[in-house]
Parts: sequence; C-alpha cells; structure tokens
Amino acid sequence: MDTNLPIKHSVYFNLIYTHNWIKHPLFFEIMINDRSINLDVSGHQHNALNKKVILAKHNVIKFRLFNKDNDNTVVNESGEIVEDSFIILQKLIIDEIDFTQILKRSAITGLYKNSITEFAFDMPIQQWLLEKLF
Repeated sequence: MDTNLPIKHSVYFNLIYTHNWIKHPLFFEIMINDRSINLDVSGHQHNALNKKVILAKHNVIKFRLFNKDNDNTVVNESGEIVEDSFIILQKLIIDEIDFTQILKRSAITGLYKNSITEFAFDMPIQQWLLEKLF
C-alpha cells in the first residue's frame, strides 16, 4: 500500500481568542489549506470557534488579521503606544490535541498588525508531535 497517498481526516477545530479594538473592529480570517473556515468582522471581544473541518496529510493554518489602520493605535507625544487593537489566540485544540503551548513557543499567539501568520502540521497529529519532540 502506498503511504504517500493523500489522507483526509475529519476533525474538530476549536479556537478561543480575544479581540481588543479601538475606533473600529479588526477583521480576522482563519484558513486551513487556503480554504477559509471563518471570517470574523463582528468586533466581539470574546470569541470561540468550534467547527468540524477536513484536514489532509500536510496542513497549513493561516491566521489573517486585516482592516487595521492608524485609527486602531493611539500613541503619545513620545511615540509610545498607549492603546492598541489586536487579536490574542488563547487556546487552539485540533482533534482533541491542545496546540496552545506550541503556538506560544512559536510566538504566534498575538496578532498586532495586518498580516498572515502560518502554522503547519501533519496528520496524524500524534505522530507529528512525537517527531517534533524528538
């Protein structure tokens, strides 16, 4: 049997994040393998996304923050930021595996500017985690 064939996995994707904004909300999109699974333009401060998604053998999650402009950041006379708009990823669980610590180690938990932040992993997750650890 060829183990290089694409494998599809149906798993639960759970993300908890906070959205701090001034003047107007930021837009936050989550994509898996370049397919959008959520676009948040609501401006709600506390958010939870619970969704069943299809993953392949190799996967890339993209967190896209956009619609931030100069009105979303307040600076004082010295140029120091005194108030800002941002998204904080608080918890990410995929297929019952908690990725939060991996995101923290990768410095992916805070999204502060218009950008796309990527996180790649393979399925099955347990095997991928073991390979990352050793």
